[in-house]
Amino acid sequence: VALYRASLEARLPFLSPERLAARMNAAGLDLFIDHGFGATIGKYQALLSSVDPGRLVALHATQDFLFGGESREPSPAGFAALQRQMSASKARLCLGVMNDGDGDRFVGGGRSAFLGMNRFGPLVVRYLSQRLGLRGDVTRSLMTSHMADAARARYAPGGVLHETKVGFQHLKAFIPTSLCSFEESDGMSPLGWSRDKDGLCAALFLVAMVLDEEQTPDELDAVLTAELGRFDFERRKVEGRLAGE
Repeated sequence: VALYRASLEARLPFLSPERLAARMNAAGLDLFIDHGFGATIGKYQALLSSVDPGRLVALHATQDFLFGGESREPSPAGFAALQRQMSASKARLCLGVMNDGDGDRFVGGGRSAFLGMNRFGPLVVRYLSQRLGLRGDVTRSLMTSHMADAARARYAPGGVLHETKVGFQHLKAFIPTSLCSFEESDGMSPLGWSRDKDGLCAALFLVAMVLDEEQTPDELDAVLTAELGRFDFERRKVEGRLAGE
């Protein structure tokens, strides 16, 4: 955790955990975390150790190598458990984050909004370009929503949209020059941060956005739709058998 914190301070200073924690306290922000019985257990608490008691609410925060006997894939259905918890919060600024078992994937949202990477990636592009004044490309995989293309056109008109094959490894070549590189299966790497996806970093981005914009995830999502238009996406699993089985 110490090395991770130092890396954030040096390379993504707007995600400084110490400053985020102080601002969370000042704003009265409540953060609900679904650890998924996995790798992020204790990590948020260690990074944001100075957050006031009760502001961090953790779900599935015990180690379980069977992950509760359920799929820990970040999904709207899984995120609904966090939203039920958030409904009891009296804080105006309230958000939830959910990671998979090894912590490299992320979804977030608010009391009603669900921000999978198809929507969250464009929000990151908007935040980095419009709020922080940064410039760069946008990279997405083939299966990722064209909302990424609309975000590049509106928020990063001087950048290039890179479309890659499916699989995060194909995004790596473009990560150093991109504001955000992301795929629909909920992985991202911003500003050359890492050559693989990082769900913890993504979660801190959502915290920073909510604090800087002074808007809930639901409000941020509404603004994104107003600016880019409506995009609909759905992931389905199809069962099948190999020929001859």
